Amino acid sequence: MGEAPETGRTDGESQREGGLAVSELIDIDYPELSDRTIEAKAQQLIEDFSAHMGMQVGVPMPVEVIAEMYLNYQLDFVDSGLFSDPDYLGGIVFDDRVIKISSYVEAHEGRYNFTVAHEIGHHVLHREFYLDHRNATTDDIVCREVGDKPLVEYQADRFAA
Repeated sequence: MGEAPETGRTDGESQREGGLAVSELIDIDYPELSDRTIEAKAQQLIEDFSAHMGMQVGVPMPVEVIAEMYLNYQLDFVDSGLFSDPDYLGGIVFDDRVIKISSYVEAHEGRYNFTVAHEIGHHVLHREFYLDHRNATTDDIVCREVGDKPLVEYQADRFAA
């Protein structure tokens, strides 16, 4: 559910990366969430994480720690295949609990933190709905292609902000 450019495919097929299909997340009709709901869910995650850590968490948010130690995701830095294109910033594989991050953003702290937070947003806002509504043709890795930004991408951006 990260950010990704067009694959250039014109045959209607999804590009495959590492055995995982990559296509737009909008194959599933996700519910609209208000900004207030998204912000409340982000705040709840911060409060839950702070309680888990036994201390108040401040800015900058420790997104790596939240993803890896609290949500049990593995961060996978990728610079080959699909992610050799610097426009592909991230994606999430819910079943494998992997957040794929382009190695291009690793050296850019702000962009890197926002990308990880964006993928965490997909976990908090969309994971259960995705798992409940996917079918045999739903892709394993969720990545957005450049173009019109789907609603779920706006929602994950809002969560990350």
